[in-house]
Order: sequence, then C-alpha cells, then structure tokens
Amino acid sequence: MQFLGYSVHPLMNLTDIDDKTIRDSQKEKLSLREFTEMYTRYFFEDLTKLNITSFDRFKPISELIPEMIVIIQKLLDKKHAYISEDGSVYFDIKTSKNYGNLAHLDMKGMKAGAGERTKSDEYEKENVSDFALWK
Repeated sequence: MQFLGYSVHPLMNLTDIDDKTIRDSQKEKLSLREFTEMYTRYFFEDLTKLNITSFDRFKPISELIPEMIVIIQKLLDKKHAYISEDGSVYFDIKTSKNYGNLAHLDMKGMKAGAGERTKSDEYEKENVSDFALWK
C-alpha cells in the first residue's frame, strides 16, 4: 500500500493491556483476557458493520511488549522521552522538529489545553501534548 509516497504495511494494534483496561476488568470481576476478548469481538463486529476493511493485520499490544521496551529505551537514550514522577514514560514532542508533519498538524497553531480530552487528563506530564509510551 502506498501512502504519501511511502510504502506502508498497515498493522493495527489491539490494546489488550493498559491501566484502564486492568481497572475495568477488575470492576467487572472478569480476567483481563476475558474482558479484552469480549471488547475485541465487539470491535471486529463494528468494523464489519461499518464495512471497514483497510486493515488486514492485527496484533494484541501484549505481544509487542519486548519491541516496545527496546524502542522506548532508544527514545529515552536520545532524550526524546522522559520518565514522570509516577514512573510513566512520555514522548516529548518538542524534541521532534517534524512531529505532526505526516498528519499535516500545525503545531504552532495548537493551543495547550484547548481540547476536552486534555481537560480530563489524569496523568502527570511536562507538556499537555506529550503522550504516554509506557504506564
């Protein structure tokens, strides 16, 4: 598949482990596997109903943890990521001069805290636009 002149091989990750999923599976008194398998089924049913066929490769994020650790360590070593007080790791977007180019984002025109999501963000990070790499 070609995208903006690049040859890409889309792979969609399925978030089957994260802090909120663990919390909610415990509330429902289900194992993490049961909980995420149920929502994965719903997700695939929705894709079918919406006739979304652009992804044909899927991988649970729990199967990618070793690769994630290596990549995150490289980002930390190059000072593109930082560890917050609670031990979480965030990508520091100000260290990437090309951040947002692929999506055609105008980072200069974006206002910190302007979106509803940022108002309810429950995590400590240096910049509201930074995003979690590891929780």
